[in-house]
Amino acid sequence: MILKCVKVVAAAAFALVSLNVSGQDLLARQAPIDRKLKAVDSVALIRQIKAEKSAYPAYSLYPNWSNERVHAYGNTVTIPDTFRIDMTGFRMPTE
Repeated sequence: MILKCVKVVAAAAFALVSLNVSGQDLLARQAPIDRKLKAVDSVALIRQIKAEKSAYPAYSLYPNWSNERVHAYGNTVTIPDTFRIDMTGFRMPTE
């Protein structure tokens, strides 16, 4: 009797685990895969980056841009915690 219950519980556990795995496989098939970058080697990737840079001429405006720090002036500028902007005479441009 106990052996039969153990077999039933083991079969149920196996069925639940296998359903979870097959569900993960179905989700993995639906996930978007970037096939363009998957099939590209490093030389083709460099060519693709150059083509994107030529498509956007703004890349050449700041060739020495460094994004190592968030603040361009480093720690020399003190930034206040709060700042009030007075917009009493401001009018939104209509044309």
